[in-house]
Amino acid sequence: MPIRAGNAYQRREEMPQGVSAFHIMDMVEVDWNNAAPSARIDGATAWYMVSGSRAGSMGAVETVPFSTREAALAFAADFGGEVAAFGGIPMEAVLAFH
Repeated sequence: MPIRAGNAYQRREEMPQGVSAFHIMDMVEVDWNNAAPSARIDGATAWYMVSGSRAGSMGAVETVPFSTREAALAFAADFGGEVAAFGGIPMEAVLAFH
């Protein structure tokens, strides 16, 4: 599932509450084209690059997760976009499909 879809599931009011975990791949630890299951991090504590120019695996511009703010800022410097913590991602970015 794209990061954007998982984020939307967690944050939309009409979705069921009580999700116990939201794990995502730390893009600091993985190759863009080969995700490593051992690189999972807690999605609620990750930093995200939002609205940059890098397309995800499904061809759409994706919200990209990182374990550190510094890594997200470095990625945003290369691909544009803003850096935000989980709760700071604008809903229009969560719900947008490019």
